[in-house]
Amino acid sequence: MEYFAGKDFSWNVGGNISYNMNKVLKLPENGNYKNRMNGTLFADDYYAGIGGIAEGERLYSVIGYKVSHILDNDKAASEAMYDERAAGYDPVTQTYEKGRKIAGDYEWVDKDGSGTITAKDQFVLGYLVPTTTGGFNTTVKIRDFEIYASFDYALGHVIYDRQISLVNSGAQSGYLNPTKDVLNYWSVPGDAAKTRYARFDVEDGSDNGQWNHYRTSDENTYKGDYLSFRELKVSYNFPRTILNKTQIKLRKFIFRSEYILLFSISGLHD
Repeated sequence: MEYFAGKDFSWNVGGNISYNMNKVLKLPENGNYKNRMNGTLFADDYYAGIGGIAEGERLYSVIGYKVSHILDNDKAASEAMYDERAAGYDPVTQTYEKGRKIAGDYEWVDKDGSGTITAKDQFVLGYLVPTTTGGFNTTVKIRDFEIYASFDYALGHVIYDRQISLVNSGAQSGYLNPTKDVLNYWSVPGDAAKTRYARFDVEDGSDNGQWNHYRTSDENTYKGDYLSFRELKVSYNFPRTILNKTQIKLRKFIFRSEYILLFSISGLHD
């Protein structure tokens, strides 16, 4: 769309937007509620399945737990809910007690109100496919100069950072280096007021760990919305009156740059 045009100046703007929403309409009968496939099912609750593919639900969901808070000291840990995924290893007494929480662990949101943390306490944390995508561009011409810029964006999706959960949940028992983020993890009582991350434990993602960082949760699932400054192009058309007086055959000079700047909530794109 041309907003303004004159003898030595013009300005054009263009853009597009698309909206995508999916829903599963019908699946083969398999005896599960909503004919759920590849999700989490519960033998004692026909209706409590979550994740995978199910009739009436969106595709590409991310399923996981939500953090309530960090258990900042031994007293808070002793009063915490039983967690079926926690091995309960106490580094002080060097003993295991299944379901026990340790100071510095996460306390998870008890979705079903049972007083214990189980697979039934998982939520739909978001969807991997954006609902809204699009872009816009603008071109400004001033005499022999032309400036073109383009932007694109995506909204309504999440990013599940599995890699960060792997390396920071014990770094595969020492085979991988954790990121510098672990320097900001809980370390001593009082740290819960200064950080949102549970303690680092080299055994976190193993059968002997607490699965603070290893399990899928809203700690490692982020809003994926972004706006990208994708391209900038500046060009100059040399006037023929100048070129005719020289041996220069160059007609147009172009400067172009791509992937210039990205604005995002998570900071994980590109």
